[in-house]
Amino acid sequence: MAFIPVDTLSNIICEILEADISVPNTQDPASTSAPTKIFHLANPVPSNWSSLLPAITDLSTNSIDSTEIAKPVEVIPFADWFAKLETSAKQDVDAEASPATKLLPFYQSMRDGTKEIKLDTTKSMQMSETLRGLKPVGKEWMEIWLKQWKRGRGD
Repeated sequence: MAFIPVDTLSNIICEILEADISVPNTQDPASTSAPTKIFHLANPVPSNWSSLLPAITDLSTNSIDSTEIAKPVEVIPFADWFAKLETSAKQDVDAEASPATKLLPFYQSMRDGTKEIKLDTTKSMQMSETLRGLKPVGKEWMEIWLKQWKRGRGD
């Protein structure tokens, strides 16, 4: 998982844009058009779900919002969870009730062992100090995202 918080991502984009202005076009100095440049914006220090699971279960068990009663998260093997997701998708369950069904093809590739694509962030890191200094997703970011996701659901 190579997530980056959106506010941090906007800083990274600004740094790349500002740095790119000062870099001359070395391919053709006489050219009036700039060459196409591609920058991969992914966390260069990815984490995985198994390392985040304790934080997620802890945050859900110890309630993110002190005004509500905590609901513990049941941790089940991925294969079992995926089977339940497939069943929901086949039963034509409302996507609002089971939003993960929208990402079924993505989860199928995980189940089938499709290799995750690793984006080369070398050029982006050269242009952005913020990107070079990123840490992997941890409990602090997960807590913020869980609060935001909860607010987005209207809970």
